[in-house]
Amino acid sequence: MGGRCRKLLTSLCLLTIFIFVVMIDIALAGADVSDTSTVMGAQALGGYIKMHTCLNRLIFLFIQGIDIVVTYTDTSGAVRIRRVKSTDLSASWVWKNPLDENHDQTERSKSRSLVDPFEPETRFEESREDFTAEHSAGGNMPHAQLFPMPHAQLFPMHPAKLKRRMLRQQRRDRRTADLIRQDKEIDNQMQAAAIDQAKELDTSTKGKYSIWRKEYDNPNSDSTLKLMHDQIIMAKAYASIAKAKNKSNLYDSLILHSRKSQVAIGEAISDAELQPSALDRAKQMGRILSLAKDQLYDCMTVARKLRAMLQSAEVNVNLLKKKSTFLTQLAAKTLPKPLHCLPLLLTADYFLLGYENKGFPKNKKFEDPSLYHYAIFSDNVLATSVVVNSTVLHANEPENHVFHIVTDKLNFAAMKMWFLVNPPANAVVQVENVDDFTWLNVSYCPVLRQLESARMKEYYFKAHQASSLTAGSDNLKYRNPKYLSMLNHLRFYLPEVYPKLDRILFLDDDIVVQKDLTPLWSVDLRGMVNGAVETCKESFHRFDKYLNFSNPKISENFDPSACGWAFGMNMFDLKEWRKRDITGIYHGWQDMNEDRTLWKLGTLPPGLITFYNLTHPLDRSWHVLGLGYDPALNQTEIENAAVIHYNGNYKPWLDLAITKYRSYWTEYKVEWGIHGRCLMRCLTEMSFLGVMIGGHVQSGEADVALGLFKEMLSAVGVSVDGQTMVSALKACTSLVDLCIGRVIHGFVICRGLDYDVFVGNSLIDMYSKCNESDCACKVFSEMPQKNIVSWNSLLSGFVHNEKHWNALTLFDSMGKARIEADSVTLVNLLQVSKCFVDPFHCKFIHSMVVRRGHESNELVINSLIDAYAKCNLINFSWELFNRMKRRDTVTWSTMIAGFTHCGMPDEAIAVFSEMNRVHVKVNSVTMLNLLEACSSSAELKRSKWAHGVAIRRGFATEVAVGTAILDMYSSCGEIEATRKAFDQISQKNIVSWSAMVAAYGMNGLARDALAALADMRLHGLKPNPVTTLSVLSACSHGGLIEEGLAFFEELIEDCGDKLRLGHYSCMVDLLGRAGKLDTAMSMMEKIPDRLKPGASAWGALLSACRKYGNSELGAEAASRVLELEPSNSAGYLLASNMYAAGGSWVDAARMRWLVKEKGVMLVAGYSLVHINNKACRFVAGDKRQPFSDETSHVVEQLHECMTTGEMDDEASSEMFDSCL
Repeated sequence: MGGRCRKLLTSLCLLTIFIFVVMIDIALAGADVSDTSTVMGAQALGGYIKMHTCLNRLIFLFIQGIDIVVTYTDTSGAVRIRRVKSTDLSASWVWKNPLDENHDQTERSKSRSLVDPFEPETRFEESREDFTAEHSAGGNMPHAQLFPMPHAQLFPMHPAKLKRRMLRQQRRDRRTADLIRQDKEIDNQMQAAAIDQAKELDTSTKGKYSIWRKEYDNPNSDSTLKLMHDQIIMAKAYASIAKAKNKSNLYDSLILHSRKSQVAIGEAISDAELQPSALDRAKQMGRILSLAKDQLYDCMTVARKLRAMLQSAEVNVNLLKKKSTFLTQLAAKTLPKPLHCLPLLLTADYFLLGYENKGFPKNKKFEDPSLYHYAIFSDNVLATSVVVNSTVLHANEPENHVFHIVTDKLNFAAMKMWFLVNPPANAVVQVENVDDFTWLNVSYCPVLRQLESARMKEYYFKAHQASSLTAGSDNLKYRNPKYLSMLNHLRFYLPEVYPKLDRILFLDDDIVVQKDLTPLWSVDLRGMVNGAVETCKESFHRFDKYLNFSNPKISENFDPSACGWAFGMNMFDLKEWRKRDITGIYHGWQDMNEDRTLWKLGTLPPGLITFYNLTHPLDRSWHVLGLGYDPALNQTEIENAAVIHYNGNYKPWLDLAITKYRSYWTEYKVEWGIHGRCLMRCLTEMSFLGVMIGGHVQSGEADVALGLFKEMLSAVGVSVDGQTMVSALKACTSLVDLCIGRVIHGFVICRGLDYDVFVGNSLIDMYSKCNESDCACKVFSEMPQKNIVSWNSLLSGFVHNEKHWNALTLFDSMGKARIEADSVTLVNLLQVSKCFVDPFHCKFIHSMVVRRGHESNELVINSLIDAYAKCNLINFSWELFNRMKRRDTVTWSTMIAGFTHCGMPDEAIAVFSEMNRVHVKVNSVTMLNLLEACSSSAELKRSKWAHGVAIRRGFATEVAVGTAILDMYSSCGEIEATRKAFDQISQKNIVSWSAMVAAYGMNGLARDALAALADMRLHGLKPNPVTTLSVLSACSHGGLIEEGLAFFEELIEDCGDKLRLGHYSCMVDLLGRAGKLDTAMSMMEKIPDRLKPGASAWGALLSACRKYGNSELGAEAASRVLELEPSNSAGYLLASNMYAAGGSWVDAARMRWLVKEKGVMLVAGYSLVHINNKACRFVAGDKRQPFSDETSHVVEQLHECMTTGEMDDEASSEMFDSCL
């Protein structure tokens, strides 16, 4: 409102000035006339009076708003007309007298100029119709007197000039009318063309590249990134056409905007990674493309150009494929053949040694700060050995040098084996596995969180997608596996890895030491943390080449011209490190770089940032770089350097290394006999084949392992050792193949290996997993020697076969044999506690955990949390969960499952949300627990949310998760969503089909359940006991008596003795619901002796007796139910209601009295009603729900309609409205 008032005041001031100029002009004109001419004076006086009247009317008109006709030319050259109000114009417009035809052209161009130089040319005409109508209502003043012309009255115009002016005005009017008509015709033609084109083309893509549409303003959609890529393609096509047509300005604009868009996109793979300026770039590109389309668009030309671009892209792709294939083959050729099998042979030898030789003895030198300590983090055995050997050879006191080597799990055995066989002279070596650093997890390390994020996985492992290729070939190096290795980032955790050391020298595995390095420990770092050689001889080693200085977080904290420093040899002062909290600084910057906008992946950029102004420069002679890429290095500098560094792609152990530099590395390889005896071994040795069998078993290829084992047995003169037998038995256990397991057991006895405790333990485990616990017990009793693994194997077997009393008896025997329980024992005992649902036993095991010091064992605590939850002691589980310092995925999943089991879905979902907040990785088990929680809540909104989470995490297509989604929707009564979830399962198995059959039965669609069963059989799947039980249940609840009886007879013929008690219970329920109580009782009598009728069968019969009033048969059923389940309230309530319905009030009261006497907890029945996508639980007599009154009213109406059997349309509509 304020802006409009300012515009009005400005326009009024301009209008007032104009009027006063006209009045002065009239006065000056009157002064030129003789004062004696009273006639002219009277005319001047009349002119003043009329001008005053005109001024008032103009002010009145301006306040009301003058219609203005604007003519302009659009980008296509067509003339357009637009009508606007004077009140809508900004203050930058300057008013001029429309009747002054002699006004200077320069002044006129100035008066109509705007801030934007590209605005169209305009002129103004007053709307005569509105003005005449307005003033004719106020009086009959002639039109000529409304706008008096002082100049015309003082100086009469020549008739010829007046006629010319009238003709010009008429031409303007005709031209305006023609323009309006043409504009309407063009609009009509465009609308008609658009309608015709919409019938043939997809309107969702029309104008996609040249028009910035509103839907692209949505920052939550990744369509913006795709749009910008498409715009760049169209810009290149139009630029090529513009260049061919010599439209240089348009060509330059297209190329410029294309480059700006590429810069704005950067390496983003989603809209979330786009810079804030990307949206503006897309809008600007849309405008320039719209202009190019108007000037250059020709369907055939554009199609030919796009086709040429596509062909060129295909040629480039084929060339890159050939180049990739060539480089892959070259890489394989350049790796020396002996290195292919070196780690494998070392690992084989490592496992063939005795247990006492596998580890290095504990040495006090590892933690002695007075010695010279080196840190080498590598997965390359050969390169690490050269670093250690070259350092020790040049050391003055080798016995005072300690090498701390950290490698990964894959190369841990090989690395240890190498230094066990080839120990450096007098020096001490410690080999550790980075996976043993349990504190290095996603909750502590930002890099691990980033590497496990969905965006990073797409960046690294979905490089075939177009969005990932936008980075360009120059940045493909960031997908090098070394950037994913935690060994590279472990250097930022040196104080945590070596807490008792003060100084340590960090060495890369691609360096060679040529001089004694002990003087580095005496270098004064002057309060700095890092001592390194600066690398600012060339400009590309400065900060601006590694960091993104367009980001204010970088530009405000760092100098772009600052010198970088060399990784590869760094002296770290760990005391100063801890004092300045360097690891915390590193974590802070890594968290800020989660979206990779500050720098790309790697360790050099965060190292430059972390140690900025904390690095002391060393003399350049300590460290010379470039031997891995620069063939023009100074030879004298190389020979005088203490350390030479093969940084680059031409590593010295590859055949493509720079020839003249290779000798500096190979001399240490030859000096120490780098290949040793390991490379001289024959790959066909049977010991190696045994190791291969074990490797296939660990990789989940048990069938391949058994094939190799068969080859070993068929070989002549081959003796199979106990380790190979253990691997073969593990393969049988994985395949649950009892037959082959018995054959291997026979070989064990024939070869005299039954005395081997490891073989015996494997036999116990194999028989237990194959459900032959008696055979496992026999093997255990015949073992001459037993260890804790033997006891735990048999205990696990009892638990696996659900022989819980046998497990407790065995545990008692362990105590008598003075065998101390370990963590595996405690976990098995907790499994027994869960099955017994015994809180006392669970607390007893907990006390054992505390006494034996297993409180820090994550496996035991996770099992304890689960056991407490299964025993309905969820508060104990929650307390244990909160006490844990480190929680992995299993811990969080167990807690979610615990809350779900105890009927607390809200708490389970809250735990999942907290799990996401702390960036703990979610697996399929977590998703199953979350889906079960949402299923128990029976809220459709939550179910859809959980389904969305499963889709986004990529678990929805898995069989187990897909089946859980199906069951979840079925619990909510959404059978259509259930069917869609079933269709989305990629590979359906018998479990999925059984769940679908059960879903139909649960929702009263018994015939659909039978159809699903038939469909399952058509897919070649045979129904299992769960499937058949679901079919019988569907028939029972759907009232399909004949179909249920026919299906049961079919089951008896096919399965016979394999039928379970549940099948008979379902048949009793089916017959009881149909009122055939005698037949149901006969079915009870037909239950085989091995299957004693349970509470479910007698309960079904009792429910039927209550319904049909058979108190005599119901009394027998009630006594059986109360005998089998004395603590279940359902039996008491059914019996009480049956007696009350039959008038036996004494018996009914007795049932109620028994409930109170035995302390049975009554579970109130409830109904779930979905109101506004929220499930509301209604219990009889409960008034706490906000919709209880409305729901009760609707229920009463439904009951009345069900009783009368009548309901008209009006009543139905009214009831529907009340439900809403």
